[in-house]
Amino acid sequence: MEMADYRLSREALRDVKSIMDYTAREFGRTQADRYRAELHAAALTIVAFPRLGRPYRTSTGEFYRRHDCGRHGLFYSETDGGIVIVRILHLMMNLDDHLR
Repeated sequence: MEMADYRLSREALRDVKSIMDYTAREFGRTQADRYRAELHAAALTIVAFPRLGRPYRTSTGEFYRRHDCGRHGLFYSETDGGIVIVRILHLMMNLDDHLR
């Protein structure tokens, strides 16, 4: 059985860059690399178990699943082509504001 794939939306790619820049600046490059690996492992877990994430519906009715990794939530959708991670957001943010 072939495992599905995942991809990051344009916004999620920007989120990763922002997270890595902040983590490297505040905690060092080694910690940033470690956290990137943790985020990638979380994405692979989502691919293996797509229903693992908790359902999350925005105030405008959009539906995603959310899987937490550290202080961030990976918000994703299941598609025929695999998992699309639409955003990776710090859990202290107003999530709905960033999921429009």
